[in-house]
Amino acid sequence: MKAILVSQFGGPDVLKIVKTKIPEIREKKILIKVLAIGINPVETYLRAGTYRILPKLPYIPGRDCAGIVHSVGSKVSHFHPGDLVLCDTMKKGAYAEYYLTTENTVLHLGKHLTFAQGAAIGVGCYYSTFEIIY
Repeated sequence: MKAILVSQFGGPDVLKIVKTKIPEIREKKILIKVLAIGINPVETYLRAGTYRILPKLPYIPGRDCAGIVHSVGSKVSHFHPGDLVLCDTMKKGAYAEYYLTTENTVLHLGKHLTFAQGAAIGVGCYYSTFEIIY
């Protein structure tokens, strides 16, 4: 798969497209085929190296995304391959074609939101608020 990798801190030019392996599914995980990503302002501070806590280099940025469930682990109960979903987590790695995450960080996208809108939800909204407007 293709992913965006940050190998050094700096401006947008440090974002490089690389080829890497698709993450392997595990029993409590969901593998999402990413169709849109949200760019949280904190991601730009991390990439620039100006945030108070910095990730270990190199890393794949991103924590907000939306897409289609590709596969689920044997202990996942609320999602199935083909489900349209959005994800907001503290774990990096969403700037890729596939993103592996846990069930508790994923919500069904719903009928009225685009993938781009779903990817942007986590940037400025809490899950409880989303569930009310959903």
